[in-house]
Amino acid sequence: MQIIASIFKKPLDLEKVREMIIAGADVLRVKFAHMEWGEIIEVVKKIKILIDEMKTDTKIMVDIPEQKIRLGHLAFEKNKVGSGEQFIIRPSKSSYNIDDYIPVNLHRLDLYFKPGDKVSLGDGETAFVVKEVIEQDKVLVEFLNDGEVDEYRGLMSPNLSDCMDHCSIAVSSVALFHDVRPDYVALSFVNSADYVNKIKEEIKQIYKGEWNPKILAKIESPEGLKNLAEIMDASDGVVFARVDLGLTTDYTEIILEQKRVCKMGLEKGKPVIIATQILTSCIDNAIPHRSELADLTNLILDGASGILLSQETSLNEHPGKVIEIARKIIQKVEEYNKKN
Repeated sequence: MQIIASIFKKPLDLEKVREMIIAGADVLRVKFAHMEWGEIIEVVKKIKILIDEMKTDTKIMVDIPEQKIRLGHLAFEKNKVGSGEQFIIRPSKSSYNIDDYIPVNLHRLDLYFKPGDKVSLGDGETAFVVKEVIEQDKVLVEFLNDGEVDEYRGLMSPNLSDCMDHCSIAVSSVALFHDVRPDYVALSFVNSADYVNKIKEEIKQIYKGEWNPKILAKIESPEGLKNLAEIMDASDGVVFARVDLGLTTDYTEIILEQKRVCKMGLEKGKPVIIATQILTSCIDNAIPHRSELADLTNLILDGASGILLSQETSLNEHPGKVIEIARKIIQKVEEYNKKN
């Protein structure tokens, strides 16, 4: 089983990257979010130089950005909200006080928000329901729990996940990789085989066969799950993104869908990578929570080809430690599989 480790890009700490490579990361993941494209390319260049210096066969994955609705700048950065409190959302880069309005990076709101939509902020720590679309640039929302509104956090809902044009951003990104040419390209919110085929064709047209990365389709939305078979056939593998699926689909079915994806991957001979919240407790703890141990063990037994560590490595002062823990668990389960 492969281990894909995410790096924290700003500022890039090459010693932590070195630690991850030594610990046994098979692939280093660089995500475009929160940085300019030019900055990301420079990060990839530096990582490639380090890999060459260390003489390893560590691969690089670039995670192409999705079209994302985000909150704007807030003067007080984090703002507490209470269950049942109502606020106005408006298109804007910033707001001094959320009592005036909560800013989002859109020009029109009526195209993306409908009454009754449940929308999550970040990874779902705070959520609101759309009460009324007052005007095309004015929406009334009501928070569903006590929490915080933090600047620049992403917004996600079942409706938003499939109404955004993620493919166009991915297509425009393809031309950026002349100087770095990563081994893997991960596409966000893939909802059809057509999305994957457009990227493949764009790479073919631009690079004329001189760069042929593995294309990984991230399954993050209801449409992605619905069209899973055709997406898997078109891609070189899929990434089952559990956090976003928990925000866009029925969270009670996520692990059942995970088992379905793993089974289909085995049947089709396509890699399935399980992403996020695998060993999160190891950011602070020396050993994983027992529920995480059970989770990782079961996804290996189900036939997953790899795991993608996100915050486990990107926010960890000692990212190599969590990779060592993951490798130890993987080896133990694989030994068990051989004996049984």
